[in-house]
Amino acid sequence: MAELKVITQKLENKDHDLIGEIRGDVDVNMEALNFQINIFDKNKALSDKNKLRNTINDFYYNYFKPALKGTEWEFLVLEPISITGVSNTVIKIGDKFDKKEGVLAISAIDGDITKDIKITGEVDSNRVDNYNLTYEIKDSVGNSMTVIRTVTVRTNNPPVIKGIEPMTIQVGENFNPRLGVTAEDTEDGNLTNEIKITGIVNNQMPNVYNVTYEVTDKDGNLVSNIRAITVEEKKKEIEEHKEVQVLPESHEMA
Repeated sequence: MAELKVITQKLENKDHDLIGEIRGDVDVNMEALNFQINIFDKNKALSDKNKLRNTINDFYYNYFKPALKGTEWEFLVLEPISITGVSNTVIKIGDKFDKKEGVLAISAIDGDITKDIKITGEVDSNRVDNYNLTYEIKDSVGNSMTVIRTVTVRTNNPPVIKGIEPMTIQVGENFNPRLGVTAEDTEDGNLTNEIKITGIVNNQMPNVYNVTYEVTDKDGNLVSNIRAITVEEKKKEIEEHKEVQVLPESHEMA
């Protein structure tokens, strides 16, 4: 069970009004830490930012940092305003796309202001193309941010299997179902090694046999083709018989 060292300190302005609290939690095994600042009165905090900043610095260097036992940590410093979840995105044609899904706007002053994001631009998920969306946000003190996000709608074509035309062989002739067969996909490239083949051809028995070729791409598109293989009897050699003409004997009368 983790053992935590908890450090707290009140935040006051120059008039000794309580405006917030600092809390530091350090796992003695250095497996986790938390450094948290809670502001109770935003307006009073803004009116005395210097004292607030000095108190936080003193707390960190005098109490929290020594508790880290010399371990170096990299702390994330929040920007005055930020928009996340707006990285460039690739979707398949026909997919549903919600330009607001996963998007978050945070202000260091106002907190979560996601509802105030203005989004311009549209994405037609039924047409292959690149689309630009513009996300704009502004908080109560004028901090603003604009992000342009590119959404790419790509093709989603099924694979194509080639080299599976109907074929005729003679009894006893070898048949390799993979010979000359390939599979190509617009998005995934060569899928020949992914082809699954089912069906049996008895090359000793004249008949028509069906061989099934299947391949699935990374998007889940399944292609299945049936190939007819005909096994026929060997062609008999035709012997040429020369016709021999026999002439009747001639007898002279004495």
